[in-house]
Amino acid sequence: MLTASDNGERTFPSLRQQTCLRRGPRRRRSGYVLIMTLVLIAVSVLSLASLSRHSLQLASDAIHAQRDLQRYWGTRSCRAYLLENAEEIFYQLDAHHRDDELALPAPHDFSGEFELADMTFRFLLSDENAKLNINSVTLRMPAERDALVRQLSGQKVSMRLQPIMGEQADRTRRWFSSWGQCVEIPDISANEHMRSLWEATSQLTCWGNGKLNIRRVSDQTLFAVASEAATQRIARQLIEAREMTPDADWQYLLKSLGLKRRDRTALRGWFSDRSSCYCLWLELDDGQRRWYHQWVQGDLDATGETSTLSFCW
Repeated sequence: MLTASDNGERTFPSLRQQTCLRRGPRRRRSGYVLIMTLVLIAVSVLSLASLSRHSLQLASDAIHAQRDLQRYWGTRSCRAYLLENAEEIFYQLDAHHRDDELALPAPHDFSGEFELADMTFRFLLSDENAKLNINSVTLRMPAERDALVRQLSGQKVSMRLQPIMGEQADRTRRWFSSWGQCVEIPDISANEHMRSLWEATSQLTCWGNGKLNIRRVSDQTLFAVASEAATQRIARQLIEAREMTPDADWQYLLKSLGLKRRDRTALRGWFSDRSSCYCLWLELDDGQRRWYHQWVQGDLDATGETSTLSFCW
């Protein structure tokens, strides 16, 4: 900056004055740049953090979607193969049982497990006609129902029978249509309780036409039902005759006992050598949680029509 002296000559500021004049504005400009730089860094950090969270959420959603897809197709494949081919599966098991010349009863359930990616599938396929139908007992032996159910459940779970009451239930003869009406479980989603339910219902069912398949029903169930339908002596004779002639059909086996007409009629009402209802239990485990499914398919209520029930936990 030039200044005029008293005598009219131009004078120049000293070097120190020039330095001061230059540094003043620069200090103010440097502070402003520093603040803006810090603001930009903070905005960048927040933007990157938000982007990171969004990326992690997308990755998590992708993993869950992949697991859901694996679970869906694994579940669908199990049901399609096992339940749709249940009759053929048990026919083959029965044929192997005959080839090995083993005594009856033939297998009434089929279980296994397999891995799909990082998910474990455990299944249990069972013949419902090899189990005592609680609805049939309610109709034919109402006084003995509770004792038979407790006996065959093996006290694996607490049985608490709560039948549906009303005209519709009486007309369809379906007083029990789910295990929630039969079993008292504090937390049915817990693994130990579900396994207990599987075991407790290995000889009991709420579905089917009420006839017990003489080739597959257990000795315990056969004896319990035949004793109530006829006598304990006849029940023992029936078990012995089944063991001695495993290839005989039901009508021949019944005639071979030489029973009175009343006893034959009573046993015909409870037993046959056919099955028309099957159940599939499925447990899925991905290491973090478990899912449970149950399907029942076939002649569910003695109408002769095929239908399917589905439950999941």
